[in-house]
Amino acid sequence: MTKPTGNMCFVLMPFQPNFKNQWELAIEPAIREAGLAPWRGDDEHLGTNIIMRDITKSISEARLIIADLTGRNPNVMYELGLAHAAKKAVIMIAQKEEDVPFDIRHIRYLKYDAMDISRLKSELVERIGSTLNMAAKDRPDFFPELKLFDREEAEELAYLRKRARHIRIEATPPSADIFFNDHYIGRPPQEILVNPETVRNTISAAAVGFYEYHADISQQDLEQGEIRIALEKKGDKAEFEKRVPRWLRYRRRDPNNPVLMRVIAQYLDGISDYDEALEEVHELLQVAPDWFLAHNQAGIVKRETHPEEARKHFKKVVSLRPNHFIGYYNLACSYAYTNAFDRAIEYLETIINRDGLTESFRMHEANMENDSAFDELKKSDKHAKRFAEIARILNAGRGA
Repeated sequence: MTKPTGNMCFVLMPFQPNFKNQWELAIEPAIREAGLAPWRGDDEHLGTNIIMRDITKSISEARLIIADLTGRNPNVMYELGLAHAAKKAVIMIAQKEEDVPFDIRHIRYLKYDAMDISRLKSELVERIGSTLNMAAKDRPDFFPELKLFDREEAEELAYLRKRARHIRIEATPPSADIFFNDHYIGRPPQEILVNPETVRNTISAAAVGFYEYHADISQQDLEQGEIRIALEKKGDKAEFEKRVPRWLRYRRRDPNNPVLMRVIAQYLDGISDYDEALEEVHELLQVAPDWFLAHNQAGIVKRETHPEEARKHFKKVVSLRPNHFIGYYNLACSYAYTNAFDRAIEYLETIINRDGLTESFRMHEANMENDSAFDELKKSDKHAKRFAEIARILNAGRGA
């Protein structure tokens, strides 16, 4: 296939077989319908000797860029950065919100369902048309601090990309959230591109019921191309407090790391330093506004003194991670604290009525019988029996 010489739309996307329908039935025909020539940067079109210069040249020559961020493919992410640096008109698409890094979610993107390809095509045609009809002077510049890069700078970027190391991140439990250099990248497994010339790169991980993980990426990690993280289950208060000095030291070194900020907020809340804990979660939400555990921690800090604010955070947890039990559970705790027992039971029943939530609860080995939030509820003649029944249901499959 001959590369188009003009009016080209360059497509950045994964090219595994499961993306074939998106390309053949939606993206390519939508581009043609809009009057552009589709082109993509995989081996099928550019040949097996593909070099980065081909990519940068295609980005430079393209009238429009379409980037499918589904799965956070490292190559797609890198090339998207080049497109933004080149001040190109870009249409981002993704299957899930978490596929879009939170630090660029302020940029409009098209969310699509892989089972509804016809809708993706029609929405792409409309989006391509509106983008092309927008005058260059009216096009928003989301990165004004980036100047257009010249040929020499493009070649330097290509050189750095060639030196970048691929590292696969594995972690247990599978519900863990992974952060690379303080930025959320998703749940395991993940693949990242690491610049070995950077002074320091970090990996962090957090999960409900487990101690936090934070470490530098070592030279050995770079050579092996793999990092395996096994989070430790939380122990008693004394065991937690033994780790605090190390977390505080890391927190001073990496002041914007959400995982460290969350664990320090836990510590401050545990020693009843409410004002400092509140300040810590405030800073945490500024750097990680879309992380469900950031809102969960904010809700925990506020649930006794500001229950309505706490519930807003817990409801945000539910919206960000609907298949995790913790948001529903903490809403139940919050209502139980204020003696709204009917609402507390309602949220506990939500957990047992949805298989995914029940499994999530059991996997994290939560123990609601010993949670002081339910002390008054267990004394209620109306609700004690149902609470005990729910507890038995949730405990029935534990360890299975």
